Parts: sequence; structure tokens; C-alpha cells
Amino acid sequence: MRYGKAVAGLGAAAGMSAVAVWLVAGLVTGYERRIEAARQQHEARVMVAVASRDIYPGLPIDETDLYALQMSPEYVPEGVFLSPDHLVGRMARERILANELVRGERLVDLERGGGLNAVVPRGLRAMSVSLTDGRALSGLLQPGNYVDVVFTVPRRGDGTADDETTTLLQGVYVLGVDSRMGQEDAEEAARARGHHSPTVTLLVDPTDAERLAHATTLGEIRLTLRHAQDLAPVDLSKPGKPEPEVAPKARAATPEKVRCQEVWIYHGGKRVVILVDDHGKACVDGRL
Repeated sequence: MRYGKAVAGLGAAAGMSAVAVWLVAGLVTGYERRIEAARQQHEARVMVAVASRDIYPGLPIDETDLYALQMSPEYVPEGVFLSPDHLVGRMARERILANELVRGERLVDLERGGGLNAVVPRGLRAMSVSLTDGRALSGLLQPGNYVDVVFTVPRRGDGTADDETTTLLQGVYVLGVDSRMGQEDAEEAARARGHHSPTVTLLVDPTDAERLAHATTLGEIRLTLRHAQDLAPVDLSKPGKPEPEVAPKARAATPEKVRCQEVWIYHGGKRVVILVDDHGKACVDGRL
């Protein structure tokens, strides 16, 4: 009897051990699968080129402007460079912000060559204007900023008209300031410029280039700095304050036609003729 119980106890223990081994094996297998999936996912990650700081148009890109980052392929946008080595020596066509993935569309087309002409997009023109330091925001203006061009026509010599100021262009991209096409100390630029007025190079279309050139011959232009995310054109044809409503001119009242009739009155043997209306009132104007 005791022998039977012992055998039964050993059998139960062996069964429990087998179940425990099966559970442990299942856990180990699950962890192995997760580790393998993570390893495969890590191996499938690709390296992309990222801007380490703001990259300005017209300047060659060097190693310090970039760093490499590994990403999952499904999160990599189309056209992104996969290695910083492919970008060294290339030139940005437009401003590339820090920590931005570098895409081919942001770079100068190799077939267009180098220099300033390679930075100017097709259909646009780079136009330089000379300004006094105050009109160029006193050295605070940087390439990559957006400005409005304000035009002032001086008063006529005969005194028949006062100064008139209008906004000529809105949301114009600043391609360069003096010889700068990227961030540079304004004092160094001023020393390199000497006593000459600062020159600002703007990116405009051909029509705006003609308007800007014509404005510089007629009066003075100034630049006003705009926020980089506030570039929507402003309708300046509407005044800031509403015009007072003018009451319509009162029309002269048309006199009502009165029908008069003669009334004879005899007084002291004499006949007196008066004119009265339908209500018996005397007609003032005497119209019939």
C-alpha cells in the first residue's frame, strides 16, 4: 500500500516537473523570438544624413554641418541622403534647418554648376539693392530672413504733394547681405564693407525686379523684417480704421401739388375772390 502511494507521488512529481519544464521552455522560446525580432529590426535600420546646424544657401557643406542617424526604413522620407559623405562639398539651394533630414531637392542641381546662379531657383531673379544701415535693419538682417519692401516717394519741389509711403513687395526672401550668404558676424561684415552702404540681395520674380528697380530711381526703399511663419500677403488696400459712414444727401422735398378753387365772398356790396384748397384753407401760392 505504501509502495503504491510512493509510486503515485513520484508520478505526480514527475508530471509537475514536466509541466514546469514545458512552461520554462515556452518562456525561453518567446524571449528568444523577441530578441531575434529586435535584432532583425535593428539590422534593418538605415543611416540617414541630418543637418547639425542651419545650412544656408550658397555655402559648401562640410563634415561639421552633418551627423548620421539610424532610423527604421518605414520612417525615412523619399529623397533623403543616406550618408553624410554624399553631401560634403555640395551646396544648399535653400536654407536647411538644424536637425532636418537632408533631401536632394534642397540642394543645388549639379548640372547647373556653382556660384550664385546655382542658388537662384528657375524663374526667379537675384537683385541687389544698396541701403543705409538703418534701412537694412542696422546689421540685424541675416540671409534666410523674409522682409517687406517699403517704398517712399518724396514730396514734390513745388510743395503740391506730401511724402507718400506704400508697401511695394511682401514676403521677399533675403538671399544675401553684403557678401554673406550664411550666418556671419555683422561687425566683421561691416569691417569688410568699409564705409560703403550695405547691400542686400533679394530673391524676386522678373516683374517684381522691374518694380524694385523703378522704385529705387524714384524714391527711397526700406526693409521691414517678417516672421518666418507669417508670410501670408496682407491686403493693404483696406485702411486700418473704418471710414466713417457718410449719410446720403437729403433730397429736396417735392412740393405737393395743391388743387385750389375760387370762393366768392360778398362784403359791403363788394365781391371778394379768395382761393382755398379742398380742406377750406387758403392757398398760399395761389396755384390752381
